[in-house]
Amino acid sequence: MDGTVTTLIWAIQQFSITQYCKVALITVFTADYFQTLATEITFLWPAPWTVLKAVFLVTRYSPFVDAAMFIFIITALTPSTEVCTQILRVNVWSSGIGQMSAQVLLIYRAYALLGQTRPSAIILSVFAIIVFATGFTLLALIHHHLSVLQSPLPGFLPGCLIASSSTAEDGYAIAGIIASIIYETILFLTICWAKFQKYKEDGNWLMKRIYSDALVYYLISLVISALGIIVWFSSTGPIRDLSSPVSRFLISIVSCRIILHIRKYGHEGLRVLNDSGAFGTINMVAGETVQSISGIEFAGPGQRRRVDTEIGLH
Repeated sequence: MDGTVTTLIWAIQQFSITQYCKVALITVFTADYFQTLATEITFLWPAPWTVLKAVFLVTRYSPFVDAAMFIFIITALTPSTEVCTQILRVNVWSSGIGQMSAQVLLIYRAYALLGQTRPSAIILSVFAIIVFATGFTLLALIHHHLSVLQSPLPGFLPGCLIASSSTAEDGYAIAGIIASIIYETILFLTICWAKFQKYKEDGNWLMKRIYSDALVYYLISLVISALGIIVWFSSTGPIRDLSSPVSRFLISIVSCRIILHIRKYGHEGLRVLNDSGAFGTINMVAGETVQSISGIEFAGPGQRRRVDTEIGLH
């Protein structure tokens, strides 16, 4: 009897820690959202609709769906197992699609920083197909094997609990995190090559800033995925549930900041002109700062803008 009580107390403590950490993740995500909202409104909302803009918005706003599902789970009193199952399946797909869209943003930035060459387009397109094929396969498997139980202790534990006995589901979840680490490692090494080899002689301050920020963000993304693996293998019980939300919310933040920052750089008084397709230098023309960046042109207020995928979203 004492052993059962001890185990129960341990489970409640573990679950409480997990819930507090999830609340902290949602708080960080929400704070970052409002911190960058002005940048999004200024530099993204006026842009025409494109596939990339849609992908950005999915990455940016899908975590709110996850947060809503989490709030329901921790506040529901006695929902049926059917309701619990549907809620958690929505959460699985929202989280998975959001993470895949974040990977697409990272792949897109890698393509832009590689100079948008045909070989890089082919290689990264194949890479993106692999990302989606792997992601949707794992999501379908998790969806199929998802097992839900009602809370044995209403008031202490929430109304929806994922059954921890599903070895297959655990394997699929950890496989997804490992796949993310592989993808992000490849992208990080790609950006390192682009910065230190292809454009190592470029003295352009703006491009140095773009590449430096890209390296930092890709490295952070890689570390976040690695953190998910560490949480998984170094913990037991309910705390293992943190491995997915940690990467889910934080990678969304990082991926969106990559796009928002590059948009902000491109609009900080720069008019970009380039007829040669090469990275150029800063010049002053009729009181305007001119910067060539792989064929992108930003016009002033009221003028037509022509922007290719280097800065993006137009």
